[in-house]
Amino acid sequence: MKQLAATLLLATALLPNDVGAQSYFVNCISSTGKDATLLVDSEGIHTVGAGSLDEGDEIAVFTEDGRCVGADVWNGQNLAISVWGDDPLDSDKRGLLSNEPFMIRVWDESESRLYGTAHGNVTFETASSPPFRGEKTYVSNALYLVESINATDEALQGKNIVSTSVLKDFAAERGIDNIGILAVTRTEPYNEELNVYFTLSGSAVNGTDYQSVITTAAFSPGQRSVYVVVRPLDDGAVEEAETVMLYLNGDATYELDIESRIASMTIQDGGSALGNEGSSMTSEFTLAHAFPNPFSSRTALKFATDTPQRIQVDVYNVIGKRVAAIFDGKIQAHIEYEFLFDANGLPDGLYMVKATGKQTSVRSVILRR
Repeated sequence: MKQLAATLLLATALLPNDVGAQSYFVNCISSTGKDATLLVDSEGIHTVGAGSLDEGDEIAVFTEDGRCVGADVWNGQNLAISVWGDDPLDSDKRGLLSNEPFMIRVWDESESRLYGTAHGNVTFETASSPPFRGEKTYVSNALYLVESINATDEALQGKNIVSTSVLKDFAAERGIDNIGILAVTRTEPYNEELNVYFTLSGSAVNGTDYQSVITTAAFSPGQRSVYVVVRPLDDGAVEEAETVMLYLNGDATYELDIESRIASMTIQDGGSALGNEGSSMTSEFTLAHAFPNPFSSRTALKFATDTPQRIQVDVYNVIGKRVAAIFDGKIQAHIEYEFLFDANGLPDGLYMVKATGKQTSVRSVILRR
C-alpha cells in the first residue's frame, strides 16, 4: 500500500490537469498552513446519477457545517485534493479541526447538477490500510485514498434525529485558545432545510460573558451540522471558570436523541494580565515549546510560574540582537499564560524567545515561510 500511495502521488504530480479550472466550487482554498491529502483513485468505481464520474465534473470536500475546504476537477486520472485544516492561531474557524468529520459533494458538469445538497446523496469509501487513514475524519498531514464515490439521484426520506456534541470544550478570555465550539447535528436525510431550537444556559451568560450567539440551528440543504461558536468577552476581572450549556428543545419537525440532548463547554478566566486560570504547568518558571514550530507567520508559547513577579519576554536573532518585545509586566502565580510572537517583517531563520524574571527560560523557534 505504501508503494501504491507513492505511485498515486507521483502520477498525480506529473500528469497535467488539462480539463480546466474549477467553475462551480470556488473559495474552497484556505491556506491555513495545515492540510491533508485526499487521493481519488482513477481505478475506483465512481458513479454519478445513472452514469459515471466524467472529465470536467468537480469533487469537493466539505465540513459538516457546509464549509468547502478543498476541491478539484476530475480529469480521469488520479486526483489529489488538498484538504485544509483549521489555523489554531486564527480566532475564526477556517478549516477542519482535528478528528472533525468531512463530507464530499459532486458537481455534474454535463447535467449542471449538484449532488449532496438539495439533490441526491453522496457516499464514499476510503482505504483503511497503511499509509492511508480509513476514518473519514481530518488529521493534519494524513493521506486518504477514496476508492469509490456514489452520487445518487435518490433523496432519502424521513424525519431527522437531532443531537449535540462538543468540538472544542474550552475557550479562554485571552490568548489564542479563544473560541469554544458546540455542534448541533442531524441524521439523514440532509436534502431539506430544518430549524432546530435550543436554549443556552450555565454560569456564563450569553451576551455578557461571551458574544451573543444564535439559539436556532438553521440547516441548509446538504448540511449535517450547525456549529455554535462561543467567543468569550474579556472583562478584566479574576473569576472562576464558567460553563456554557446547550440544551436542545423539542419540535414536531424533528426528533431528539435524548442521550445527546445536552452539550457543555468551559470558559477559562483571562485574569488581570494575559493568561488563563487553571494552569496545567507546574514548573517553577517555565516557558513551554512554541506551537507551531517551525511557523510561517505567528507562533504561541505558554508560560507559568509558581510565584508572582514581573517578567519580560523578548525575541532575539542568532547574533543576539533583540528584534521583538512580546511582554513586559507583572504576572500572577499558577496561571497559564499564552504569548503570541508575530514575525511580520522579520526574515526567515532561527530566533530565541527569552522569558526573564527571577529566573530565565529560553526557547528556539524557526521562521520558515
